[in-house]
Amino acid sequence: MIFTKIDGNIKEREDLGHVHVESAMVKSDDLAKSILRVKSDHHNEYGIRLEEGKLENGSFFFIDDHHVLVLNVIPEEMIVITLRIWMTAVSLHICLEICTNLLK
Repeated sequence: MIFTKIDGNIKEREDLGHVHVESAMVKSDDLAKSILRVKSDHHNEYGIRLEEGKLENGSFFFIDDHHVLVLNVIPEEMIVITLRIWMTAVSLHICLEICTNLLK
């Protein structure tokens, strides 16, 4: 089966309690693709060829009236680097003097 349209996001729908959910794990890079092949937790293979829209974590597709396929992003570890600038009053004074001299 090939899906061409995203039917919604699982986070925004609360009325899906009556359907059976199949999950497919995808990498975060795969969300940028418009053509994708996924394998569900029930070992079913599906194709996705989007004509419009963008994949997100939780995007779902109706397989039929009683089954839905949900895309879940595989969690990844990442390193977050933040820049902290620590200036003492002396170094700030020196910087201000240098800037003032450059502007003269």
